Amino acid sequence: MKLTKDMIDQILANLTEKGKRLPAIVMLLACHSEEIGKVFLKHGVTHVICVKKIFPILDTSCNLFYDQFLRLIFESNLNYNPCMAYKEAIKNITEKARFKLLHNCNEQICNYELICTEDHVIALKSIKIRDKTNFSKH
Repeated sequence: MKLTKDMIDQILANLTEKGKRLPAIVMLLACHSEEIGKVFLKHGVTHVICVKKIFPILDTSCNLFYDQFLRLIFESNLNYNPCMAYKEAIKNITEKARFKLLHNCNEQICNYELICTEDHVIALKSIKIRDKTNFSKH
């Protein structure tokens, strides 16, 4: 069954109505994922990394970005917040114009602690949930 934008909207609405916390970061590394990314943002996810709605994207670009972004967040001693990590990770990607960061934060005071609490990074590309304590290269 294919999940539609409306179905995802309803699922997220049900979760938030039940008091469930949504993750701080959602990565939708799939072609044309911007519209679904906006649904996650609407329901309170602070940072959504997606692909602009008018573009397809190569898996190799997604994999490279994914690895660089997570390394900056979890393995860097530079304390990158999600906005900073996005800007840095995107620099070496040939298809950088196809990615988009949607966020509900002030980039200057974007709180790194969002990821260090109970929140998880959901990487829908690989259908795995990762957190800071068990990050490992897949």
